[in-house]
Amino acid sequence: MAVGTGRMLYIATANGVSRAREKGNGSFDLEALGPHGKGVTAVVVDQANPDHIYVGTRKDGVLRSDDDGQTWQEKSQGILYREIWSMAQHPLTGDLWAGTQPASIFRSTDGGETWTDCEELRKLEDTVHWTFPRAPHFAHVKNFAFSADNPEWVCCAIEEGWLVRTTNGGQTWKTLKQGVAFDAHAVTVMPDNPRVVFAATGMGLFRSDDGGDEFVPSDTGIRRGSRAPYMASVSVHPERPSVLFTAAADAPPPLWFTRSEGANAAVYRSDDQGYSWRKLGGGLPDSLRAAPRSCVIDPADPDTVFFGMSDGSIWMSEDSGETFRHAIEGLAGWIGSISLVRTGAVASRQRSSLSTAAPGGQPEDAQIGETYEITIVEEIDNPFIGPNGVVRIGNVGVRIPNAKKGETYRVKILSIAMNNFTGRPEATIQKL
Repeated sequence: MAVGTGRMLYIATANGVSRAREKGNGSFDLEALGPHGKGVTAVVVDQANPDHIYVGTRKDGVLRSDDDGQTWQEKSQGILYREIWSMAQHPLTGDLWAGTQPASIFRSTDGGETWTDCEELRKLEDTVHWTFPRAPHFAHVKNFAFSADNPEWVCCAIEEGWLVRTTNGGQTWKTLKQGVAFDAHAVTVMPDNPRVVFAATGMGLFRSDDGGDEFVPSDTGIRRGSRAPYMASVSVHPERPSVLFTAAADAPPPLWFTRSEGANAAVYRSDDQGYSWRKLGGGLPDSLRAAPRSCVIDPADPDTVFFGMSDGSIWMSEDSGETFRHAIEGLAGWIGSISLVRTGAVASRQRSSLSTAAPGGQPEDAQIGETYEITIVEEIDNPFIGPNGVVRIGNVGVRIPNAKKGETYRVKILSIAMNNFTGRPEATIQKL
């Protein structure tokens, strides 16, 4: 392992986990860690040992790597369902929490070796209302939030089914639904006052000052379309907890695919802990066609914030949102979650030989780790992912945001997996 310094992002996508290591010039080197093609929904880097990485997957339960992503093993003993929608590690205890579809919660106190079913959750009377628009209409646990001063206090968002809260480490649960929307996406607890809780939902943002017992709307200044804003999670500036970041689309995901304006999303900042919000610009388009799906703040440099998008890109601000730039592009599938660590960097284990894919040619199928010279043969403009240039390497699709027909690039193949929407293999790439 080559030791270095700097910021590293661990990025969960449908193709697996990619690691982005920041270089001295502000750009990022990308490396695919796997597990390839597993449909990763969440990634957690162990706070005590960064070589231990946990991921939740859509079909394969929880996977763990003990060697910095080189190999993976399933660690789902005790988890009833293999469709994982959320994972988190408690900052005080180090315990792991996993949320599934159908909506259930599991807790591990031994690094994922075994899991305990928080079965009392499924006995709540309100579970009769839980649902989800897409078949088979099972709700799922979308997000976890923890209290800074009580390790037994945990709150979760149920999509769709309001919020749930435990005050005894998962032994019993209570539904939180007074004043908050049914379609809950994420929960955020203020580090300076754990009684202040924010709920991001499909019908706007809500604030509670009593630990979640009652909520009121808290999205003044957030742009609305024909309905309430469709919210992403809220992130808190760790040194100035009055400063919050969030993002919102003006419609739910089905319309992101069909409308020319896509998500019609924007990024926002609050300087008064959510009582009012202002839209951020400074390098961002007035309307984001891709939807922000995840947000992370660097605790060691809290003026730096990252937003992961539904088009596989990441926007970055280094001045608390005053200006933004595209930090990462080219990841296949939307970015479900981001974990940020500062630790010794690892040397790439991928190959770097050069192959060539001529326009319209049919070389051998793309190989992970290979570097290719490609020429864009077609342009597409999809409401969900925006304008892209596309080419094939063998039977593998490659797309580069905003690339034009006839332009030539050198790209490294980081991973290859089936695109969930097209049913065809697609590469996650890094432009060189």
